[in-house]
Amino acid sequence: MACALELWGLLPGFCRHATDTDQSFTRLSYVLINFLKKDHSMHQNVSKALQVTLSQTSGDPRKLCSYMLLSCFSF
Repeated sequence: MACALELWGLLPGFCRHATDTDQSFTRLSYVLINFLKKDHSMHQNVSKALQVTLSQTSGDPRKLCSYMLLSCFSF
């Protein structure tokens, strides 16, 4: 479990200065939200990664947030 936490701790770094956020955020948010639904222990790393992604995007953050919300409530 400790190794998993350390590996997932790298995720926010990969989201920093991403150049393809507009194209890949829909898939990324879907994967991360579904992962959180299955494993709540990674909440801090995943939420930080999403926060970093939204704060540093060149696209419209409102559009990206709507994708993320759709991922949260899709079945």
